[in-house]
Amino acid sequence: LLDRSFLEAIQRAGCRSTFVGIESLNTHCLAGVDKAYPAAALDQALENASRVGIGVEATVMIGLPEDSAASIRRTTDAVIRLFREKRLALVHYFLCVPWPGTAIGDHPARHGVQLAAARHAHYVTAPSVPLASTKHLRAGEVFSLWEEGVAQLEDEVRQQIVLRRLRRTFGTASATP
Repeated sequence: LLDRSFLEAIQRAGCRSTFVGIESLNTHCLAGVDKAYPAAALDQALENASRVGIGVEATVMIGLPEDSAASIRRTTDAVIRLFREKRLALVHYFLCVPWPGTAIGDHPARHGVQLAAARHAHYVTAPSVPLASTKHLRAGEVFSLWEEGVAQLEDEVRQQIVLRRLRRTFGTASATP
């Protein structure tokens, strides 16, 4: 997404959307899970995609090993801003799941994580129980912050739907969130 000429080429070829794993907007949290991109590059990438007419769907993962309450709230606020600005077309807001076979799932202690859910049946992206701690938060705290973020995103989506309906009904482009 940083290569605008590439985006223009795939848009001309018919690409209208792409799916990316943002995971976090905190560089420290990303480094903790070996993500190699700087979080600051995201703004430029989303701007490039928007300018050439490619919508971006993204995953965000709450509860990475380095996550704190502040980093989770910053990521949630930033994702909502990007959605509001129409730089993200769709957000998949997941809780970090320590799947067996992953570095975190196989070696949680190395990552400073404690598993809270012993049954793998709970390991889904929208769980009903806390799954794991981070280095800075208990599993229940991570789960509560995730639920809080889900509620905020749902509120934003509802607001966008109402605004879209108002614009269609009254033909106004001036109504903004």
